Amino acid sequence: MTRVLRIPAILFATLAAGCPALADDFKDCASTKISSDRSIAGCTRAITGGKHKGRNLAILFYNRGVSFGAKGDTDRAISDYESSIRTDASYGPPQTNLCSVWNDKGDPDRAMGYCDRAIQLNAKDVHSYNNRCRTYMAKNDFDRAMTDCDQALRLDRKYVHAWYNRGNIWRRKNDLDRAISDYSEAIKLNPNHGHAYNNRGITWKDKREYDRAIADFDEAIRINPQYALAWRNRGDAWDDKGDLDRALSDLNESIRLDPSSAPVYNIRGHVLRKKGEYDRAIADFNAAIRIDPKLAIAFNNRGFVRKLKREYDQAIADFDEAIRLDPKYALARRNRGDTWDDKGDFDRAIADLNEAIRLNAGDATAFNIRGVVQRRKGDYDRAIADFTEAVRLDPKYVIAISNRGYAWEQKGDTDRAIADYSQAISLNPKAAGAYGNRASAWLRKADHDRAIADADEAIRLSPRYAAAYETRARAKLAKGDATGALGDADEAIRTAVSASRHRVRGDVFRKLNRRADAIADYRKALELRPDAETRAAAEGASRSWARSRRPTKVKAPASRRAPKSRSCGTASLAAAARRRRPAALRAAGGSCRRAARPTSAASAARSPTPGSASCPRAGP
Repeated sequence: MTRVLRIPAILFATLAAGCPALADDFKDCASTKISSDRSIAGCTRAITGGKHKGRNLAILFYNRGVSFGAKGDTDRAISDYESSIRTDASYGPPQTNLCSVWNDKGDPDRAMGYCDRAIQLNAKDVHSYNNRCRTYMAKNDFDRAMTDCDQALRLDRKYVHAWYNRGNIWRRKNDLDRAISDYSEAIKLNPNHGHAYNNRGITWKDKREYDRAIADFDEAIRINPQYALAWRNRGDAWDDKGDLDRALSDLNESIRLDPSSAPVYNIRGHVLRKKGEYDRAIADFNAAIRIDPKLAIAFNNRGFVRKLKREYDQAIADFDEAIRLDPKYALARRNRGDTWDDKGDFDRAIADLNEAIRLNAGDATAFNIRGVVQRRKGDYDRAIADFTEAVRLDPKYVIAISNRGYAWEQKGDTDRAIADYSQAISLNPKAAGAYGNRASAWLRKADHDRAIADADEAIRLSPRYAAAYETRARAKLAKGDATGALGDADEAIRTAVSASRHRVRGDVFRKLNRRADAIADYRKALELRPDAETRAAAEGASRSWARSRRPTKVKAPASRRAPKSRSCGTASLAAAARRRRPAALRAAGGSCRRAARPTSAASAARSPTPGSASCPRAGP
């Protein structure tokens, strides 16, 4: 905004000759080389002197408004601009400045009327076209905004603000290369344009060219070390590069400079979540929400951390609020669907994921998550269709490719499963999950050496990969290496307890003739998952054990046979498994201690010895 000195030459000469002080007031009012307070004082003396009317008085009000604006006193600036218009409705500059001020105050509808009148009064006023360009941008009418910025540049190719604003339009229209070109032109015209560096940095970040982005943020901060937004954006870029410590350092500085910024707390919370500091992350999201209770992304992000903490009900409440604030927030729908899946409510999960996909049909992650839910429901064909769509949207989506392989494996098509796992590995040779899944598939095909090799690689890449230890234990057991299998089964359980891992170790103990340990593991498996599969495994293992260990029977004379004992050993174990009663299973393991013993040495010799299959030792 520029001050204007427009006084007829004859009048000014008269003022200078007859009243030098009045002439000085006019100079002070229009000067850009003195303080705003001194300029305001000069304008006020000239206005209240009663010597000026019409256009010259309008100019005085206008210039005082500019000085108030420079001091940040927007309300007084508006008052003076309106006084200028009332004094001379044909005077355009106050119309132009009111358009700009109302844009800054976030009222584009009010700004628009002033912009239109300014252009009507002066169709060659580059400032008015630039300001109306900003107004249309605020109303998300990017095509009209572009037209006005183009017109401003036709009027003045060196008008920096129009290059900068047009760059903003291109960025909003996602034409990132053109945005960078316009920002670069603005910087060429004004090498100290910190906002242009900042916004070009954002655009480089959008293009995932993080080093260039950081270089631009560096320059914006060099120009203005108090530029909190540039600190925030550089922190965000460090986060994208995976340098979380530098990210936190920049975000801390941004908060120090502007502690009232909700978005920076939200971003810092996101970084803390990635560092695994969930409680600190939630504290930052809480701060963001306190500052801006309508910041939907902060509710979404807090919900995601609560999901990671397995606080599913609280997570869903946060996603609910994010969706209430923004019903078209596809990511919040996706996250809520994922949380319903965690709670085992597959129908609600699919309903949310369907809506997330409707809102954003290009979200490969939503298709992948929905595929996982469909697979868990046993609908393998739909699961495979979703994984395939995720891969179509993102051909390098390793997780979706691996998940599709798992669906093929569960459907019984092991060859297709292996093909998908191999593709995932070719895209990312460090994908431990793909190696682990392919190891499982090789095990299904009884290719134990390949299973062990893939499990080895999965464990090398991820030393706490429990499922890979379990697979390797199964493969080693199948090859007859029960001792090696036991070490892997132990490690699998140490890393992550599960029913299947206790079943595997139970099988290993059976092979090693450690019957009490085997019973203990089968018992634990049934406690962890008393479902049909676990019951069948326990029952099958018990029957197999009984068959493999059954001694040759020798009939004793009727008079010297041992009294019948209570049901014990494998029969009781199987019965307890069928009844889903872990307590009964424990009792079955110890029932042989209550069995009657033979009454003579001869009958003892003919009876099964302690430790035989028909009467196993009691577990602990």
